[in-house]
Amino acid sequence: MKLSKGDWIIIVIFCVVLQLLCFWCIDVSISALIIGGKVVNAFTSLEPSITYHIGVYLSILNFIFLSFVAIQHILREKPKKNEKVVKKKKEEPKEEVSK
Repeated sequence: MKLSKGDWIIIVIFCVVLQLLCFWCIDVSISALIIGGKVVNAFTSLEPSITYHIGVYLSILNFIFLSFVAIQHILREKPKKNEKVVKKKKEEPKEEVSK
């Protein structure tokens, strides 16, 4: 399956948004841990330590996924037209002309 440039852009935008959500989870949960409160706007749990760990784990998974996307993109990169390898023709031995 070959991905177009638009597909690569969508994947990268998705990873950036996911990373921002991870940072938001970590930020909200650390703030709740500091003041000794609950996380009231979390999507999983009211416990701040659980929300913190979900944010950290999602951040790690996002980094691994983004690394695989980068490796996949680098391995599929084609050489540019100017970088073609030119093969030299074998030179035939020149015959001396006798007089």
